[in-house]
Amino acid sequence: MTKKLENINKGLIYLKDKNYVKAETFFLNLLRNNPSNTQVFSYLIPALIEQKKFSDALKFSERLFNLNKKNELGLIYIGIINFNLQKYTLAFEFFERALLLNPENSDALLNMGVTFRKLGNNSRAIEYFERSLKIDSNKSIIFYNLGSIYEEECDLEKSMLFFKKAILLNSKDFDSIHAFSLCQLTMHNFNDG
Repeated sequence: MTKKLENINKGLIYLKDKNYVKAETFFLNLLRNNPSNTQVFSYLIPALIEQKKFSDALKFSERLFNLNKKNELGLIYIGIINFNLQKYTLAFEFFERALLLNPENSDALLNMGVTFRKLGNNSRAIEYFERSLKIDSNKSIIFYNLGSIYEEECDLEKSMLFFKKAILLNSKDFDSIHAFSLCQLTMHNFNDG
């Protein structure tokens, strides 16, 4: 394994362990040696977002996009930052721009769905979640969101199906486990009552 790859892997371990401060420090040091390494940007930005350092994350997201205007990742990050700042219209704009560059980007589709869901437009959210699933059916977060929508709409059987799929993909998805258990309890009480 090359020294460069070993370095990146060490930072990825920090991210996986949710040690975002160490990940940030680590990736910033790598950028000092190679300030145009887009791969390092793509790992640094999530560490900043997780720490709610949105102005720094925005600065690096813009730099990432400016380094490669054909890569939609910088636009997706800018959309996520705006979503976190509750600037949903701006978030939509950046997710849409990302989808113009790559209509098959499951992360942009997922984030469009999350934004529509946040604004209470469940039918549009479902549309984007389903499009994202067609491209990448290995993300438990998509199944969780679909399960939550169907739970809100009182379709508990469909809701449980999606929560169960989320749990099968990620056995540590405690939100899905909790939601699935609540649906089971609700159905049990409904059937007994």
